[in-house]
Amino acid sequence: MFNRVRHLLLGVSSSVLLISLGASLGANPSAAAERLSLRYGPFQRSVPVADLRTYAETGETTRELASLLSLVSRKERESLLEGLKFKVPLDVVAVDKLVRSPIGEQLLKKVAGITNRRDDASLPALRGGLVMAAASKDGLGVLSFLEAYPSPVLEINIKKALREGTDLGQLLQGFMQQPGS
Repeated sequence: MFNRVRHLLLGVSSSVLLISLGASLGANPSAAAERLSLRYGPFQRSVPVADLRTYAETGETTRELASLLSLVSRKERESLLEGLKFKVPLDVVAVDKLVRSPIGEQLLKKVAGITNRRDDASLPALRGGLVMAAASKDGLGVLSFLEAYPSPVLEINIKKALREGTDLGQLLQGFMQQPGS
């Protein structure tokens, strides 16, 4: 199970690094993220979630996504694609229990620390996005989470994500080694 979660995190981190190099996503008037926005200091780019879904399903890229993919190695592009396709085999009840557990709360707080929201709804938004993604027909994965995240844009602070990466990995590894995990 830890290897699956590690694979998911690799895909997410690859996409974060890719997008930090220059992608730009838009916003959907609905209650789900239509754009993934990455900020690195004063620089910010975003990519439409729909472009990421198309890339995962068909391998085809839009001009915007292709320009970003050209900035990373073939191995990183492959890792991004694998991460976008990867699903965590947890049902909605298991995910709900996880995000409400002490270790789940700790993990959500770490992840909330790398998101940039102008309100105090980071934890509920992350929790809701994860639970809704697990309940989706696609199951829990990066794309289903983005499509279920209750805000038009999910903004990630890349500098903070890179600093927190090791701590998040250690926390996740500790969770995966818990009895009953």
